[in-house]
Amino acid sequence: MRVRVHTSSIKPPAEVKDAVASLAHPRRKDQRIKNLKNLRSLSETSKDKEVPFVPAVQTSKNTVDLRGMRVEEATHHVNMAINARGSNSVLFIIHGMGTGVLKECVIQLLRDHPRIAKFEQESPMNYGCTVAYIHSGQQPTVSDFCFKMLAVFEKSIGKPPQELSLPLEGSSGFKNTRQEIAEIFRSWRSDSTSYNFRNGNFMALSHEDQNPVHPRSIVVMDDIFCLFSGALDNTCDLRRYYGLSRQATEAMIIVEAYKVLRDRAPYPPDQVIKELEGKFAIILFDSKASVLLLARDRDGNVQLHWGTDADGSLVCSDDPNLISAACGKCYTPFPPGCIFISGSGLICFDHPLHKVRAIAREDDEGNIGAVIFQVDMFTRLASIPRSGSAANWADATVVEGE
Repeated sequence: MRVRVHTSSIKPPAEVKDAVASLAHPRRKDQRIKNLKNLRSLSETSKDKEVPFVPAVQTSKNTVDLRGMRVEEATHHVNMAINARGSNSVLFIIHGMGTGVLKECVIQLLRDHPRIAKFEQESPMNYGCTVAYIHSGQQPTVSDFCFKMLAVFEKSIGKPPQELSLPLEGSSGFKNTRQEIAEIFRSWRSDSTSYNFRNGNFMALSHEDQNPVHPRSIVVMDDIFCLFSGALDNTCDLRRYYGLSRQATEAMIIVEAYKVLRDRAPYPPDQVIKELEGKFAIILFDSKASVLLLARDRDGNVQLHWGTDADGSLVCSDDPNLISAACGKCYTPFPPGCIFISGSGLICFDHPLHKVRAIAREDDEGNIGAVIFQVDMFTRLASIPRSGSAANWADATVVEGE
């Protein structure tokens, strides 16, 4: 639609007249220039106060790819990547565009991490990637956390896998000895339940901030100490199977299952743990036989981490912040669906004939920053040779096949 209007009939609005008058008036013009100078100086001052970050250029060194990982494994990789980055640096976290579970996990982790100054979520130019800006923050120490479920055993008893100590070379993280961890525990959590053994070995449990769905408990029966976190779905069936009373707790059932495994069972240990249904994490120590047993449910619903401290002792806890402060970089999540017995090694109770292999994550400089244990479905182990019912199946070794 076209309309003809004479130029004399066109009049500007009142706001435009005031703006033109201010530009024409010399005093208002000088005042406007002065205000612009003040605004410019103010912006320069605020820029000087901000911490300068390196240019946000994505490279292989400042990128961590989480696609295809589980939530716990992704959390571990992000924590290790943040700890490896220097002050005022940038980290690109690729979580993908799937169901959004990994993205929510990454966002929550970045919000709670003390070294994250700010972060930018995915943009239209870079979907599936979150950029985190890292400032110079101090690494947490053991005394900064409340103890929940903790066990520390010397190297001769725990016999941790050698792969747990791989990130030790070139690591700048602070590590404590088991004596130092014990002293901090006694001074920090005096109201918790703890058991001290010879040579500074100990087990401890705190009910503070525990999940009502996954409660923690500790029981001592026949010199067998058991820390249990979680809940079993087939408790009634297990009580009936092992001949226990209705008052028997999950930890008591675990102790009885271990005694059957140790004394009477003519089958491998994975068959005993395989009968447990539910969400659980187990730390069991037989003080007479000096045997340590660790186990975790198939889906990894209850957290359990293990690592090595400064003198090579095995540290186990359900708090990743605690074990990170105690072990530095030498820690990793305990693999779900697996059982570890000192002297026998790590076994997957769903796939006992497949080896549980350690996968190391290296940076561009060749330094190992993290180790993850996973079941290798392409490596099959030979079956355990049966040598009679008197054989101790708990100490039987598995021979790797071709």
